[in-house]
Amino acid sequence: IQEHRVRHYASLYQPAYYEILNEPSQYAEFSAVAEPEGETLVDAWIAQAVRLSEAVQEESPGTRVGVSLGLQQELDEQLYVRLLELDAIDFIGFRLFQPAAFEVLEDMFAEFGHPADYGKDILIMETWFGACLAPQRSQELDAKWLEMTAAFAAKERMQAVLASDFGCFVTEGGTRTATSSSGSWKRSISATV
Repeated sequence: IQEHRVRHYASLYQPAYYEILNEPSQYAEFSAVAEPEGETLVDAWIAQAVRLSEAVQEESPGTRVGVSLGLQQELDEQLYVRLLELDAIDFIGFRLFQPAAFEVLEDMFAEFGHPADYGKDILIMETWFGACLAPQRSQELDAKWLEMTAAFAAKERMQAVLASDFGCFVTEGGTRTATSSSGSWKRSISATV
């Protein structure tokens, strides 16, 4: 089912980047899927990454294929190490929601190697400041988060930062129905892009 879906969208859109696996550790933690017999969970995810990457390349040869990982799970670290060496993967993505995530990534790069040193692109696949859903949320805080994330991405040789509008970066209070937003948010988005 997953391969069919991946092939369909690769063929239909011919994307520049295609995230074929999204945080495998979350599936392991929150689903009832059992670990496959005869292989480790890491081996199963790597085999799936290779299979899906080949499917994308057959449908859209110019597409860069990647996997996004969570942070601080043993499975994420094991996959990260294997993905660095995997020719079928062009980029590794991450999702950042708290300031501590920057340090976790720096530590991961220092301990296991930096993706750019292995010819991999690095993308922040989704980001928003976790506190932005709290009552004290403000567009100024959102703007500062984007500025900090963009600066971190530049320092770490990342190719892109994709901001999520899940309750953040929209308008005061997180609603998408308001007709205006503050200038600080607009300036930050322009600077980030």
